[in-house]
Amino acid sequence: LKRCNFCGSNAPADFVAVFVGGSDLHPSGLISGSLSVAAMAYNPPARTPQDEEEAVLSNTTSLLQGALLEAIRRQSGDDASKVEQLLQMSKDAHTSNTMQSLSDLVDAISAKDLATVASAFNMMLTLENIAEDVSSHARTNVTALAGIDPIVGVTESTVDKLLAGGDWGKPRTKEAVAAALHQIHYDIVFTAHPTQVMRKSLLQKCQEIRNLMHSLRSKSLTPHDEEEQKEKLKMLIHTCWRTDELRRKPPTPEEEMRSNLSYVRMSIFPAVPVFLRRLSKMCVKAGLGEYPLDKSPFKFSSWMGGDRDGNPNVTASVTRNVVLTLRIEATNMYINEIQKLMFDLSSWRATPEFLAKLDLSAERFSKKYGDPAAITTMRRCRGYDAFFAPLAKNEPYRKMLAEVRDRLWDTRAALTAWLTEGGDMPEGLLPRQPGHDGLSSPVYEGPYVQKEELLQPLLAIRDSLIASGDGIIAEARLTDLIRQVTCFGLAFMALDVRQESTRHMEAMDAITQLLGLGSYASWSEEEKVKFLERELNSKRPLIPTAVMKEVSGTSRTDAPSQLNDEVKEVLATFATIAKLPLDSFGTYVISMAQTASDVLAVRLFQKEFGVASPMLRVAPLFETLDDLNNAAGSLKTLFSCEEYRNNHIVGGVQEVMIGYSDSGKDAGRLAAAWAQYETQEKLVRVAKDFGIDLVFFHGRGGTVGRGGGPVQLAVRAQPAGTIQKGRMRVTVQGEVIERQFGEMTTACGTLDAYVSAMMEAELRDPPPVKPEWRALMAELQSTSCEAYRQVVFRDPRFVEYFRDVTPSAELGRANIGSRPAKRKAVDSVGSIRAIPWIFAWTQTRFNLPVWLGVGDAIRLASQNPAQKAVLKDMYQNFIFFRTVIDLLEMVFAKSDQNIATLYDAKLATSQELKDMGSALRKNFMETRAAILSLAGHDDLLHGSKEEVNVPEKCKDRKMSGDARLKRHIDMRSVFITPLNLMQVRCLLETRNAAKAGQTSTPVKSTACMDARSDLALVEDALLLTVKGIAAGLQNTG
Repeated sequence: LKRCNFCGSNAPADFVAVFVGGSDLHPSGLISGSLSVAAMAYNPPARTPQDEEEAVLSNTTSLLQGALLEAIRRQSGDDASKVEQLLQMSKDAHTSNTMQSLSDLVDAISAKDLATVASAFNMMLTLENIAEDVSSHARTNVTALAGIDPIVGVTESTVDKLLAGGDWGKPRTKEAVAAALHQIHYDIVFTAHPTQVMRKSLLQKCQEIRNLMHSLRSKSLTPHDEEEQKEKLKMLIHTCWRTDELRRKPPTPEEEMRSNLSYVRMSIFPAVPVFLRRLSKMCVKAGLGEYPLDKSPFKFSSWMGGDRDGNPNVTASVTRNVVLTLRIEATNMYINEIQKLMFDLSSWRATPEFLAKLDLSAERFSKKYGDPAAITTMRRCRGYDAFFAPLAKNEPYRKMLAEVRDRLWDTRAALTAWLTEGGDMPEGLLPRQPGHDGLSSPVYEGPYVQKEELLQPLLAIRDSLIASGDGIIAEARLTDLIRQVTCFGLAFMALDVRQESTRHMEAMDAITQLLGLGSYASWSEEEKVKFLERELNSKRPLIPTAVMKEVSGTSRTDAPSQLNDEVKEVLATFATIAKLPLDSFGTYVISMAQTASDVLAVRLFQKEFGVASPMLRVAPLFETLDDLNNAAGSLKTLFSCEEYRNNHIVGGVQEVMIGYSDSGKDAGRLAAAWAQYETQEKLVRVAKDFGIDLVFFHGRGGTVGRGGGPVQLAVRAQPAGTIQKGRMRVTVQGEVIERQFGEMTTACGTLDAYVSAMMEAELRDPPPVKPEWRALMAELQSTSCEAYRQVVFRDPRFVEYFRDVTPSAELGRANIGSRPAKRKAVDSVGSIRAIPWIFAWTQTRFNLPVWLGVGDAIRLASQNPAQKAVLKDMYQNFIFFRTVIDLLEMVFAKSDQNIATLYDAKLATSQELKDMGSALRKNFMETRAAILSLAGHDDLLHGSKEEVNVPEKCKDRKMSGDARLKRHIDMRSVFITPLNLMQVRCLLETRNAAKAGQTSTPVKSTACMDARSDLALVEDALLLTVKGIAAGLQNTG
């Protein structure tokens, strides 16, 4: 083995020499000399998990980066040379602090070449992400050889610890552990928040590259197969290089939904039955019994097409289209699975009970379609793969599945017609009575309208197979499909609807004024609550029929409307919800919720428009620091409303959403985190007084500044008693969706982490929060919040400084999402959405919103010996505080004050702003030192923290999770730094051009790509740096 002087990793000496032309540079792209394709075949022998991971990472990175450089050389050898030169100088800059030389080299690149070089670095970081995925997968495979199930290993470890007791409290009984597992209901909500910077076209190609890299590691490949795989790999990378990486227009909400669907279709849908199958086997092995077939610990929901808060592009018609598209996609998936199942289930033996149901099926078809020839013709016209003619009785399961397939086809046809033609719900899709038995019906019923109808024949087949001695067949694809239907239903993903509270108030105000009842907006909260409670209890409709028809699209009059467009859109949303299947919706979320009337108004609108019982549950979203502090009072007022408490709490469970984004922007990360912690405790106490259960919906983002972090740490850090009966909802967005669910094995690992964390939260004895901890946290919160607000909200220089030294104003051009970056057209911190606020600071590697104020609080407390001792005690024993500090340490590891200095030096437009930047960087270093001192670390990520709940056999004694993270950060910095320097140059040039009145012509066609002006090329290069830095840091918003 030869030690690489780039990252310190070990790789075979001949391997290094072949890839770098005899030099000892790292193989991850710092390639000098020629690349030997033959050398790519090197497969290192399996060693420890760490050795395997490092060797595979080096091997994979070299193969991918080499193929990319080869593609660049085919286009321009000069560009490839510039890329290699920049890489070498970036490495030197990180080891010998020669940043100025690297900056000079970037400034010397022509505008024509700048976009190409930026694109190369962007692509290198994308390929580095793939290489890390592949190496992580290899490490998992090695641990699997040690007897650890890579699919449910973390959950298995949790079960073992709960049964054994010890550090986790008293031993739990098997019955208690099984009960806790069975009640888990974790709702994973995908949002359309704009943090995924990569185009869908490239995401799909990256998935193909990832799959190819996995297959290249197969020991069974013949030399010819291997050669073909590598040729395909080079073709894919060349295609990526030739694909325009920039979105030339913003995506529509429907496009965002379809992009999200690709993850569900390719990764999550097949991962769920695999995970549940392994989970059930693990339960049997642990003595817990099989995991029930009628349960799923997960539900998948979405905000894409339902989140209209500040997004005028999400309309009632968009919501309708998204709901129906999701249902159509569900039927597509089930039809494919049923056809596969028909090939599998060729068995002839069945129970008499099942055969009797089959006779009824034949009778139904005879009445509906006539003779066998007519049935055959019908099925051929539908384009099925096989099994057209009515099947013989010696294939009973295929015969039953043929009817299931036909009814699914009918379902899809009805939904498609409804989607394209509009109107009310077709008669064939109208709800049936709960518990309806379609297998006993003498009439062919056509489309499925609820998942229980689809489950009935599948469960009947399973019961018959098991009773006939064919249980091994029943437990295969059939059980997998039953698991999928149980999890996804006919809706596929439930759609949440979100709207801002003031929009509901404006709509209600318009109604009351129209009716001559006065101005609802001017009433006191007490008056609003009394009015709403009275109307909820009334059998008389409040909204006039003419208004109902107008917003529902059924009005035939041309008379001018008495309502403005904003009010009509709010009301049209409720009219649309009422027309669609209720199971297609999850929660109605009210952003910027402050009072009980905010919730009551939404329930009243649902009642007025006839949303089916029990209607959508309504969740107030408490976001700002003041909203969090007042949340308990608002909830108490809401629960005091007898009508609401008795008739409008769905299933006896009230959902409350906790906002991490706006509270962090409002008060700073530390102050917001403690407010979220205490608010949850207070809300649980209020709910308990009224005998109501709470389920918390955590609106987390990808970055620490928006509540992001490892799943298990996030769940562990929740207050005791706030995760009730295994219920929790959490948002997953943007690049986090790709990271957690990008491929099936990764999706299984994510599901494993969720289940393990929820079981631990339910059964592990949490240490009590000491009074002195609470007292000190209150002081830390106050001090940090004051220090944060003093800079962000009270310093008159700050907004201008933010606009100068970050790419905040330019982020909108990246066309990342369909939602505008600002709530209002006002240039203030308050008007900026939390995602671009965090995104902009992440790009500069300064991450100011995460750490600002924290250092002030810790330093002040550390001056008091008694409080300093409490700080140390909290870090060692208070998991909430420990998590906050450890995540801050990770943020500092990803930050770089030298890069931030460059942004200030070249972009700040006055000495006053430069002085502000200098003071903030001083604060940055002082806060960094305070964090290291508190954690007892000499340098960032140099602690000995163990990975969260990793099975003993999987723990890597040579490299902790922190050490691995630090190594990856250091490797990525060499690629990211040139992009930062290019970004600074691009920002300076585009802003100077704007001041001079210069503009560029938007690219509208392929021909325009080659005819771009220098300014257009620099603008493209700027956006490419945004994408590349985001890909390198792996969390942006």
